[in-house]
Amino acid sequence: MTQSQLVKRIEQIEHDLQRLKHEVARNQPSDKKPSADKLYGLFRNDPYFEKAVAAGAAYRRSLRPRTRSTRSKKK
Repeated sequence: MTQSQLVKRIEQIEHDLQRLKHEVARNQPSDKKPSADKLYGLFRNDPYFEKAVAAGAAYRRSLRPRTRSTRSKKK
């Protein structure tokens, strides 16, 4: 490549880089909320979510060790 071709190529790369930087800056989210705050209430009144929560709770209960039932003391 000649000197002038290299200069043109570098100018084109710099132009593309500036365009990409501008595009990335434009697509950044403007609100700085934590991700958990963005999800809060997302599944409100969703019957499938309620079923999933109930199934998870039932599964966790099934993992708990069973305790002996308390026997009533004889008087």
